[in-house]
Amino acid sequence: MKKIIFLTIILFVLGTNSSFSFINFDSEGKWSTSFEYGQECVKHWKFHDEIGYCKDVANDGATWTGYPQAYQEDNHTIENLTHISASAANSGGYGARFWNWDGVNSHTPTVGVIFPSPQTELWIRWYIRYQEGYRWEALNYEKNLYIYTADRYPAVITGALNDTWYIASSGLPQIGQSQNVMSNKTWADVMGGPYSHGQFLAIEVYLKMNSALGVADGVARKWINGELVLDRNDLQHSGTNANALSGWMNFGFNENQSEVGNQRGPIGINRAYIDYDDMVVYNLTPPNLDAHGYPFIGPMSWGSVPVTTSLEAQPITEPKSFTISGLPTKGDLLLTENFQDNNWSSRGWYDATDSTGVTSGGYSGNALRWDWMAGATKPTGFSTIRRIMAEPVEEFILEYYVKYDSGWRGSGLAYHPHTLHMVSSEDTIYQGGANSNSALYFSQVSGTSAPYAIQPRFGHQDSMRVNTSFGTPRNDLTSTTEDRSANLCNTPLAAAGADYGDCYSMGGGAYYSFSGWRSPSVVVPNDQWVKLTYYVKSNTVANGTANYDGIVKVWVNEALAISNESALLVAGGYGGATWDKFMMAPYIGNGSPVNQTMWLDEMRVWRVAEGSAGVVAPTPLLRLVQ
Repeated sequence: MKKIIFLTIILFVLGTNSSFSFINFDSEGKWSTSFEYGQECVKHWKFHDEIGYCKDVANDGATWTGYPQAYQEDNHTIENLTHISASAANSGGYGARFWNWDGVNSHTPTVGVIFPSPQTELWIRWYIRYQEGYRWEALNYEKNLYIYTADRYPAVITGALNDTWYIASSGLPQIGQSQNVMSNKTWADVMGGPYSHGQFLAIEVYLKMNSALGVADGVARKWINGELVLDRNDLQHSGTNANALSGWMNFGFNENQSEVGNQRGPIGINRAYIDYDDMVVYNLTPPNLDAHGYPFIGPMSWGSVPVTTSLEAQPITEPKSFTISGLPTKGDLLLTENFQDNNWSSRGWYDATDSTGVTSGGYSGNALRWDWMAGATKPTGFSTIRRIMAEPVEEFILEYYVKYDSGWRGSGLAYHPHTLHMVSSEDTIYQGGANSNSALYFSQVSGTSAPYAIQPRFGHQDSMRVNTSFGTPRNDLTSTTEDRSANLCNTPLAAAGADYGDCYSMGGGAYYSFSGWRSPSVVVPNDQWVKLTYYVKSNTVANGTANYDGIVKVWVNEALAISNESALLVAGGYGGATWDKFMMAPYIGNGSPVNQTMWLDEMRVWRVAEGSAGVVAPTPLLRLVQ
């Protein structure tokens, strides 16, 4: 592992038994350590004296003076660095070891590093191993990494709480209190049961400070062995402390835990170790992408691109046929657009019908070409156009062809561009996609760093249905009322069956409420025509209560990219949802990061045939090679 060596030592006190050292990042924004310091060092911790104090033990230019501690059985002293029989990176290497004694917060001092300046955005990955058989009486908490602001608190804490892996953002709702952000993984999910399996886990967190006091747009993500288990973008990491907005200043291992019970576990003694190894920190965007297109460091075995399904280009002059499994039979055709000319009004489109962009080079004849100039929020010559479909639907199939030219970067952010929408029958003919009773989003979002993988997405917004009478959103009203938004402002992501979401104030008492679904692995390739197929069915409502049985499925050519059959698209208070207005509204809110081009062609919307549960007939198109 690459070692960064320009480090200066600063020693200061954060309370009893703690020491931190100063680090710098390299030109890629990286600092790393594998604890290969070449020797063990000990401190006589149990009897609180200075015998055997660790001195001159250095790696990557950092001197860790006395911490992290580890119990050394033969002479009852505490080691700083210990020889690990099977470290994360290489067998027989060194690592940092903490010993936990049964009970609460037993033998838990701190070791850490100081950043050269406050950091508002950080990626931190480390390997952790709990001794095989490690257990609790009750897993109240196990805290391992603390990331501190310049004033120390508010801080971010990682570990496990109530048997679930989590992150605590201690700035909410005020300094000294924590918002515990739970992941979707329990201790047993990862370990395979109540006891540790004794293997190293790759843990990674991403943190981004909220933009201002009182603004809930801070981000926290957590990965375990490369799998995203926690994803939040609505946090106030700063709490009420304006100084904290400048960022995080240091982080430290501060092992503390509640109700360790190894004496009653397979180990049969009242102590067990926790090992750390192979830590990497970035303050600039790291080189890898996860399966969702998020930048991250990733486990050591992770490649330079996310796990994807490979798409092989075939000559469009000789298209191949394929079958989409699980797609219902198409019924009546409700909308068709072949993009043969710019005479939009002649085909029933309204609003900005002076829009241009149709040109040669399509999948079949002409196509719609959207050219974004750097800094532009909309493609050149095109603004929003709309069309009323033949009839409203609550279940439909949308198909269209898309091509992204080489050099496509999307928005450069983890959201946008918006491109295609459907708006509900309850909304006006000019209702916007960001504030309506119900609007659907059909889009593809690129990763924020190379290789800029293009991820299919589906989204739903019902901002006009946000209920504020039970308190300030975001709040969970699923057990309180059916008169609510089906999205994040009033309904948690887990209840809606969604992967991510957003809830924020738009001013004047209005809130933007959104939930989204994204592909975990299948991506859209550049420089070739690809067919996107969306199958959407609204959830049912019985006796005024919503059932969680909506369907969202998306295919890239024949590869199923998104599949959810427990989605919530309407709460029970609204009796159901139908959509009857289609909208093309390309938009990159922060402006395009580069000059870039995408294409659309052969767009269709069908009603699903009555009683259909079959498979659509083969369709000529490019073939997906897996």
